[in-house]
Amino acid sequence: MRKKVTGRICSTVMVCSLLAAGNGTSYANNSDAPTNKSVKNVILFITDGMSLSDVNLARWYQGGQALAMDKYFSGLVRTYSTDSLTTDSAAGATAYATGHKVKSETVSILPDRITMPFVSAVKPEDMNKPLPTLMDAARMAGKSTGTVFTCELTDATPATFLSHAYTRDNAQSIAEQMVYSGVDVLLGGGSGYLVPGKEDINRKDGEDLTKILKSNGYEYVTDKAGLMNSKTNKIWGLFNPEALDADFDLNPQKQPSLAEMTNVAIEKLSQNENGFILMVEASQIDWYGHDNDPVGIMSETLAFDKAFKAAVDFAEKDGNTAVLSVSDHATGGLNMTNYDSTKDLISVLKKAKHTSYYIEGSINESNFKKVLADNYGLSDLTK
Repeated sequence: MRKKVTGRICSTVMVCSLLAAGNGTSYANNSDAPTNKSVKNVILFITDGMSLSDVNLARWYQGGQALAMDKYFSGLVRTYSTDSLTTDSAAGATAYATGHKVKSETVSILPDRITMPFVSAVKPEDMNKPLPTLMDAARMAGKSTGTVFTCELTDATPATFLSHAYTRDNAQSIAEQMVYSGVDVLLGGGSGYLVPGKEDINRKDGEDLTKILKSNGYEYVTDKAGLMNSKTNKIWGLFNPEALDADFDLNPQKQPSLAEMTNVAIEKLSQNENGFILMVEASQIDWYGHDNDPVGIMSETLAFDKAFKAAVDFAEKDGNTAVLSVSDHATGGLNMTNYDSTKDLISVLKKAKHTSYYIEGSINESNFKKVLADNYGLSDLTK
């Protein structure tokens, strides 16, 4: 797995933006939105690990121009798990998926440890019991359900909406639960988690879960062409054995962008006259925050912004859709604190063509000067 860090997160302050488009009108804050208008569809974005500083960096990267999300900022969200004042993605996403605070590292189950304030006690006999999710409620209401992400399917955030586990590391169980979850559309990375093989991510029980998907009526696609040519509304698309490549790095002929996956998911789910719930995660803002890679942070924050705009455009035309975007925490502690001009900053950032993940398999002691010059425009380096 490319995610290097799975432990505690460094900050709990989160960005929250809201679009209420129940009557085709967008609102910059909650107080302007109509309170008596129900909606048929909900699109929930989770920007994993995104902070206000990440948004600020992405904005300056494009010359200070407003992002699509800027119009809809409405406040901040505070989260913490039941046993820590910081939250990991599993506990943070579980709160959004179920409405319950849970223990760090657990996936949509009631906590067996509560040490933080303002959390209701759990009866001993209910500890570690599975919690119903938004997706369960949607299916019971006759709505279609979907998840879109750029990580592998078993990673914490998508897992919380479609599975239950005592530890987020139980990828074998999580993958199988997701296959049987009944979700209508699932798009992202992680095809290696469904099939047997020699890699660590492959299934160790010998079962090929892609056969289960197909036997249950799903179309299963593994490249962008397959997704774009799909004719069914019941589809799984996994476009890499592990996580998808960053937006700055991906081959657009092979892997769809977050915005493209979001558009396809909306188009398919909206065929249900009862409505739908879609969760879209911009997964790797968090990962590049962990790795202190500002280029990766910009790549994935801008990718989210494009996907968010796609959802807003649909909601404004549809008139019966609510779009919400929230972060689960902030990662990496990015700060912009120098006194340089915009030109000084942009001149450096614009030279970067790829993220650190793109070069990590090829850079070495003998070629690093060329790799840094070709991919980051960093020349004239001192010893």
